[in-house]
Amino acid sequence: METIEEYWENCAKNEYIREERNGKAIYRLRPHIGEGGFEIWGDPTTVMATLLDSKLHKPTTFIEHVNERYLQFSQFYTGKAEFYQKRSEVYPIELGLNYFVHRTPLFGYKKVPGRERIVDVGIFYRSKFFDTLPFDLPEDFWEVAASVLNPDVITLPPITMICEQIRNCRL
Repeated sequence: METIEEYWENCAKNEYIREERNGKAIYRLRPHIGEGGFEIWGDPTTVMATLLDSKLHKPTTFIEHVNERYLQFSQFYTGKAEFYQKRSEVYPIELGLNYFVHRTPLFGYKKVPGRERIVDVGIFYRSKFFDTLPFDLPEDFWEVAASVLNPDVITLPPITMICEQIRNCRL
């Protein structure tokens, strides 16, 4: 299994051209694959934001495999995509806010249609971020977070519950 950094580096080798500019990593799609790409802002080892604006020439399925836990909050503006681990259990990535808890290990597929512009802004809180806090999370934090966030459409009460868990941790 790969870390997130290794995953992005492998993407860069295959589908993207990677460059560093103004403290951010920029991944541009290779011209024969599509237009646009994504940027990574912040500290990729703890908390980062990603800005995706791309259009693939043809439908593409990306393999995703990461060996760490993280929370992902994304605002999906245009386009559509699907995530699945088994073809019989497809989870659409819907317009608007999407929340995911990725538990280790994550292995799945992201299916993206061709000739459709996708715009998404995401914030990732990696497990190392939570290790830097001056308190310990409840032992069941990742399981509880996954049970309320994955895979249904989310309303604010579950997010509030997770934030309350973090807020109520002892300093």
